[in-house]
Amino acid sequence: MSAETHSQIASFIWSICNLLRGPYKRNEYRKVILPLTVLRRFDCILAPTKAAVLKEHAAIKAKGENIIRHRLSQIAGVQFYNLSKLDLARLLDDPNQLAPNLNSYINGFSPNSRHIKNIFDERELMRSSVVAESATTAADGKTYQVEFYNLDVIISVGYRVKSQRGTQFRIWATQRLREYIVKGFTMDDARLKNPPGKGQVDYFDELLERIRDIRASERRVVAPSGLGN
Repeated sequence: MSAETHSQIASFIWSICNLLRGPYKRNEYRKVILPLTVLRRFDCILAPTKAAVLKEHAAIKAKGENIIRHRLSQIAGVQFYNLSKLDLARLLDDPNQLAPNLNSYINGFSPNSRHIKNIFDERELMRSSVVAESATTAADGKTYQVEFYNLDVIISVGYRVKSQRGTQFRIWATQRLREYIVKGFTMDDARLKNPPGKGQVDYFDELLERIRDIRASERRVVAPSGLGN
């Protein structure tokens, strides 16, 4: 894409701001423009295989979820798909039902493309606290604002995604959580025994400080336990 074409497309997208005046403040434009730009990008990616995905889903919808996801992703050529009969062009054919049809279209995406959206919609996490934007240079040499999600988001997605890796994560997380609830602590012994590499944070000193604080507490000092002696 030439610089001129890119500039024309960007100007066209942001010209939509004029249509948003009234319902949205200027600093809220990105809440509409950017998500719809992403939706349009998804729409274009899936368009060539949309009919084949819908046909295959009708034939295998009684099978297991893993089989369905694997087969439909193969046909789509990417790791997501949409099972709605609608697309963005068809949404415009019925302007009176635009809002419910748009929601139906969004809900037609495969679960793996909806998890992060649901995390924020359900207020499990606050977007402003867990998402950072950074200017990143892509393979085409252009710089884009890219969203980076912190560990909280990754953990939340791990509890939602239905896959073998997601199941493995939940088994591990449940073991750690159970240990914390029963014992009051959980530790990665191997990590604490081996000092981290250069430039990595070492939490061993923090662990020792917390243990000293616990041992110095009044109840531990008078308690006839090994830790308090």
